[in-house]
Amino acid sequence: MNIYERLLSKLRYYYYKDKLKYCGGYFISDNGFRITGSNNICIGINCSFNVNVLINSINSITIGNNVMVGPNTVIYDNNHGYLNVDVPMNKQEKISAPVFIGNDVWIGGNCIILKNSTIESGSIVAAHSLVNKEIPPYEIWGGVPAKFLKRR
Repeated sequence: MNIYERLLSKLRYYYYKDKLKYCGGYFISDNGFRITGSNNICIGINCSFNVNVLINSINSITIGNNVMVGPNTVIYDNNHGYLNVDVPMNKQEKISAPVFIGNDVWIGGNCIILKNSTIESGSIVAAHSLVNKEIPPYEIWGGVPAKFLKRR
């Protein structure tokens, strides 16, 4: 990260830190980092978010300490409603559930973390994975949807 990129990362940190429900301390973010629904989001200390990471919340997203998030990853705690066929999907109430990411987690690039997902401490999510369930501590998961690969 060059001096210009470090300055932009600090500006993003100062912009978001007071908007977040909780911010444990400084985090690094690259270009294209975006948060929506910041008053529902908690971020621990020493986290890093690579280029084009999107965190979107209407419920609750908790990200622990020392979490690394790869490029082009999205974390959502909500989705469109679709059950009422008489109402267009974009007019239906959103469905939401919390997302929890523990400490010392590595999420590879191009991952999607969906509502009602838990990634326990020490786990790794392989690049290009979709997480829609609980990942136990110190395990490596990957795929669409993510499946157990091995223990750390």
